[in-house]
Amino acid sequence: MNATLEADNALEAHRWDHRLLLVFSPRADDLRVRTLNERLASHACELRDRELIVGHFPVFGDARLGDRALSPESAARIRKEFRVKFGDFAVILSGKDGLEKRRDTEVPELDTLFSLIDTMPMRRAEMRSRGAQCAG
Repeated sequence: MNATLEADNALEAHRWDHRLLLVFSPRADDLRVRTLNERLASHACELRDRELIVGHFPVFGDARLGDRALSPESAARIRKEFRVKFGDFAVILSGKDGLEKRRDTEVPELDTLFSLIDTMPMRRAEMRSRGAQCAG
């Protein structure tokens, strides 16, 4: 599969089903990525409840979207699509519609992201139909 098709399919596969938290960094072992991953690990229920898939796109390191590995070319194409400069750190929240909802250049507070998601019309409908899934 060519990189363009792989990148398009990787993102399109989640449209209308998942929100995406896309993490771009110079390296996979970047301190900001480790910090964000630690925060995310302690909020697994909240991520599931908000149908939020995390993607990691280091310039140097293995790119992933959820549990799926992506080629370096595909990761570069996604970086270009979201206008993230080579070597920059960025965390981008993409809604279920595939559109960018928020961009941070430092590690965001998860409560801020979750609050933003919870104001989105699709999320509000989810909360009405399912109720709260996580304690706290």
